[in-house]
Amino acid sequence: IYRAGSGPVNFALINVRSLANKTFILNDFISSHNIDFLFLTETWLRVGDLSSFIELCPPNYSFFNSPRLNGHGGGLAVFFREHFSCSFITVGTTPSFEVLMFSINCQIPVCCIVVYRPPKPSTSFLSEFSDFMSSVVLKYDKILLTGDFNIHVDHFTAVSQEFLTMCDSFNLVQHVSSPTREAGHTLDLVFTAGLSVNSLSLKEEFISDHKIVLCDIALRVSAPSSKHIVHSRIFQKNSIEQFSSVFNKNTSRLSLCIDVNVLVDHFNILCSSTLDSIAPFRIRSRHSSTPTPRINEDVRQLKRECRRVERRWKKTRLQVHLLCLKELLATYNQLDKNNSRFLFKTIDHLVNPAPSSACDSSAEKCEMFFAYFVEKIQDISSNMESSNLVSLPLVPSPTHLNEFTTISLEDLYSVVSHMRLSSCELDILPSKFFKEVLHVIASCLLKIVNSSLSSGIVPKCFKQTSIQPLLKKPGLDPSLPQDYRPISKLPLVSKILEKVAAGQLMDIVEGCDILYVLPLGHIIRQFNIISYCYADDTQLYMSFKPDSFANVDTLHCCLLVINSWMSSNYPQLNPGKTEVLVFGPEPRNLGVIFDSNLNFDQHVTKLVQSCFLQLRNIAKMSSYLPKTVISQIHAFISSCLDYCNSLFSCLAASATSRLQMVQNAAARLLTHTKRREHITPVLASLHWLPVHFQIQFKIL
Repeated sequence: IYRAGSGPVNFALINVRSLANKTFILNDFISSHNIDFLFLTETWLRVGDLSSFIELCPPNYSFFNSPRLNGHGGGLAVFFREHFSCSFITVGTTPSFEVLMFSINCQIPVCCIVVYRPPKPSTSFLSEFSDFMSSVVLKYDKILLTGDFNIHVDHFTAVSQEFLTMCDSFNLVQHVSSPTREAGHTLDLVFTAGLSVNSLSLKEEFISDHKIVLCDIALRVSAPSSKHIVHSRIFQKNSIEQFSSVFNKNTSRLSLCIDVNVLVDHFNILCSSTLDSIAPFRIRSRHSSTPTPRINEDVRQLKRECRRVERRWKKTRLQVHLLCLKELLATYNQLDKNNSRFLFKTIDHLVNPAPSSACDSSAEKCEMFFAYFVEKIQDISSNMESSNLVSLPLVPSPTHLNEFTTISLEDLYSVVSHMRLSSCELDILPSKFFKEVLHVIASCLLKIVNSSLSSGIVPKCFKQTSIQPLLKKPGLDPSLPQDYRPISKLPLVSKILEKVAAGQLMDIVEGCDILYVLPLGHIIRQFNIISYCYADDTQLYMSFKPDSFANVDTLHCCLLVINSWMSSNYPQLNPGKTEVLVFGPEPRNLGVIFDSNLNFDQHVTKLVQSCFLQLRNIAKMSSYLPKTVISQIHAFISSCLDYCNSLFSCLAASATSRLQMVQNAAARLLTHTKRREHITPVLASLHWLPVHFQIQFKIL
C-alpha cells in the first residue's frame, strides 16, 4: 500500500499447520522480511489460546484471529503493523469453510478475506462460498481474497473449473501459478479485485509442508488537496445594468461595419472591454475539491433562503417563522425528487467518480496531439482524393437550397432558448451571463448571424475551437494520442450560427428524404446480401458452407464498393471498427458473446461481472434513497438478466446458478434480507420468477 514517503506493502500467506511451536520462527520471519501483513491458515488453536499469538506478535504489530471451533485443522489469524488502520468484520457461520475478514481503512477501503477450506469433500462449498462473496462484492470495490482452499486449481477438474469460473464472475483475478505444497498442487491462492499486484513469489522456509506466498500489493492513498491559482470575474447584482449601460453607449461603431469578420471582431472587443470595466479578472487561490453534482444554483439559492429564515426564527422565536422554516426544509428535501435524469446522473457521479485527467496541458503534449490529428486528417483526405467515383442513381430533389434566408429577432430568441448553453475558453461572455444580457446584445447578434447567412461566409474566429482530449475508455495508455477522443468546443456565438444554418439544411434534407442509407442499401442489394440497421451500425448477413468461399469474395467486393462510395461522397468508413464476424472462438454480436460450443460461459461470466458492478454501485447509495427509487434502479439488473435470455435455454446448471446468484443478491439488497435467510420467499414476495423459469417463460 503506497503512502507518502513509503513503499508497497509486503504481504505473506503461510499454511502454518500448528502455530504453537513455531511462534519464534515466524516472529523472526516477519522482522527479517519486513512483512506488513502476515496471513496464517491452520493455526490449530482453539478459543482462549492467546499465548501463542502474544509470543509471535512483534512490537508495533497487532492481530486478528478466528479460532477453530471443532475437529482437526482449521484456525485463521492475521498480523499487521499498527500504523495501518484495520477494522475486524464479523462474519456469520459458514459450515463448509472458515473465514476471517477485515478492512484496511483508506480512501477506498480494502476488504481482506482469509479462507480455509477443509480437504474433505463438500457438496455445499461452492453454493455457500458464492452466497458469501455475493454479499461482499456489493460493499467493496477493492478485495483481497487469500487462503488455503484445498482445491487443485492446477488440474482440470469439474470442481476446480467451476470454482475458478465462479471467482471470475466476481471479477476476482487469481495470481498463484506454481505448486504451493511440497508434494505438488496449487492449494494456497491469492485473488484480487480492483488491486494491482506488483510481484508474487513462493519461498521455502520449511515451516510446514506448504510454501510461503510472498506478494506486494499497490494501493495509493490520495494526497491532501492542494491550492491552485484561478482567474475569475466576480459579478454583482447590478452587473447586468452596468453592462447594458456601457455596451449601449459604444454600439455605434458596430452599425458601420459591413464585413462580417470586422463586425465579429468589433463585437468581441466591445464585450471584452465592457466586462473588464464592470467585472475585471481577479486572481485568487482555492483548494481543489470534487464537484458535487446535486448542488446546482437552485439548490444553493434554497439553502441560502433556509439559513436566512433559520437565523430569523432563532432571533424572534415566532411560530410563523418556524412554520416558514419547516416549509422551506420540506421543499429542499423534495427538490429534484422526481427528476430521474438528474438522479441517475448524480448517482453515477458519486459511485463512479471521474478519474483525474491523465493528459497534461504542456506545450509538448499539445504539439504531439496537433501533429497526430493533422496527419490523421491528411490521410483521410488522401484516401478520398485517390478513390474512384461510384455511379449510383441520384435521388430526385424537388427543392434546391441556393442561399440561406435571414432570420428575425424572435427566431434568434427561439434558437437560444432551445440551446444548452455550455462554456468554452474562447467565449468572451460566460454562458450564464450571456443568457442574462441577451436582451442587450440581441440586435448585434442578429446582425452577425444574418450577415454571415446572406454572404455565405463563416467568420474566421468562429472556426477556432478549443480541443479537450479525453481517454476513450479507462485502462488505455494515456501517453498514446490515438487512445484519446478529441472534444471540440466552439464559441457560443458560433454554435448559434451553426444551429440556425443546420435548421434550414435539415428542412431541405427531411423534405427530400436525402439520407446516406438509401444509396448504401442500393449497393448492398446489388450483391444479394441481407442487411439490418441498428441505430448508426449496419450489419450484413451471409450464410455458406465451410468449403465454399465464393460468398466471402462477394462480401469482400461489397465492402470495397461501399468504401469507395463513402470516400467519394465524404462519409468515412472506419476500418478499425469494421469487423467480419465468423462463428469461431468468442465472436460478439449485439452484446452477446458466442463460443464454439455455444455454451455461453464467457457471456455469462461477463454478464455476472457487469451486474455485480451495478449492484455494488446501487448498494453505496441504498441508505440515501427511498425504496421506490431503489426498485426502479433494480430494473437495470432485471433488464440485463432478461436480455436475450432465450439463448440460455440449454445452459449448464453451473451457469444458470451464477445468474441466479445475481438475482438473489439483487433481491437481498432490495429487501435488506440477511445472507443466511432463505431466498425463495423473498423472490415470491417481489413477484420475481427464478432465472430458469424466466428462460422457460421467454421461449413459450
